[in-house]
Amino acid sequence: MTINEAITQLRALKQTKIDDNVLIGWLSDLDGMIYNEVIFSHVPDKDADGNDVIPPHGPYGAETDPNTVLLVGSPYSDLYAKYLAAQCEHTNGDFGRYTNSMILYNMRLQGFSDWYNRSHMPKQSNCIRI
Repeated sequence: MTINEAITQLRALKQTKIDDNVLIGWLSDLDGMIYNEVIFSHVPDKDADGNDVIPPHGPYGAETDPNTVLLVGSPYSDLYAKYLAAQCEHTNGDFGRYTNSMILYNMRLQGFSDWYNRSHMPKQSNCIRI
């Protein structure tokens, strides 16, 4: 999913007047958090030449290409729209809907985290030196 697709998906679900730059900032924060809390603690994927592949994870801003691919892919990518919806509701003071949206977002994030932990080897710093 790209930045533009996440914002388009949000706008299809919710009518909000929040500026795209604010939404991009929230996406930047979210990708940074996912990278730091889930992805960074695991051995990176390798490309065809055996080099580490470090996915782009922000920071994103107004100058960022709207076709930049976000960290989390399908089938978990709807977590971006759920997160943006929750942030919009929080900003608007609609805390009942915010709570519901955060529950949905947290379920998707947990699903992604569980899958990532199952499919990627954690970094190891405990080794025996002789």
